[in-house]
Amino acid sequence: MKVVFEIFPSEKLKLDAIPKLWDLTFTCRAETIQPTMDTYLQLGSRHTPHLSTGLIQSEDHLRAIAKVVTGKVFLIAGDQKPIGPFERCAQVIPYFDHCSEIGVASYPEGHPSYPDQSLGDEILVEKQSLGATYAVTQMCFNPQAIIDWTKRIRDKGITLSIQCGVASPINVVKLTQFAMRCGVNTSLNFLKKMSTRDVVSMISCYDPRPLMEAVYDHVDGFHIYTFNAIKTTSTWLEQTSWLNELVYPEVVQLL
Repeated sequence: MKVVFEIFPSEKLKLDAIPKLWDLTFTCRAETIQPTMDTYLQLGSRHTPHLSTGLIQSEDHLRAIAKVVTGKVFLIAGDQKPIGPFERCAQVIPYFDHCSEIGVASYPEGHPSYPDQSLGDEILVEKQSLGATYAVTQMCFNPQAIIDWTKRIRDKGITLSIQCGVASPINVVKLTQFAMRCGVNTSLNFLKKMSTRDVVSMISCYDPRPLMEAVYDHVDGFHIYTFNAIKTTSTWLEQTSWLNELVYPEVVQLL
């Protein structure tokens, strides 16, 4: 079971404050891929650059990036209008065939660009055929949506390793705003159906542990969106023994 923490390259983010044993992925800014690559080069190739193909300027630019990325890579198309010739993630996957792991995005609850779930499944089949090795789901709050989706794609012959996209503890208002931008309306409706007691308990901070425990046997790992709340995420991790053991297995064995 793999656990990856997503961070957003920012001048405000202190990289030395991030726990050394965390497996990281560095997401893209909306306007440029360079901060992602700078962070990747600074922290090392055991981590994963999260690259938006819509921000790749040309084939030469793509080849230069692929030459630098030697380990793992996570590729998405991006929601912005492409600034270069690459509109789809599938177009660039073959350029990274030397990488040990190639991740792609997946959308159990659909995506604004293709709300028809069958189309999303077909695109995932295509990405797998081109060399993708794992899929990261969109942020989700409804465990049953993840469980049903994993069963459906397995029935369609998709064998990609699945990392469930999970929001780390965060103020629920901010989390809802982010979720709306991501198009996870089904999950938002799921939150609305929760009991008043459950909602009240989440006002200060969303707790993803019930969701993670519900889908644990149906996925191969978790992709935790930290929103750069490193201290909050680290404290929450320490309070979750089974998750802490997944992130720090060598440390736990020494105790």
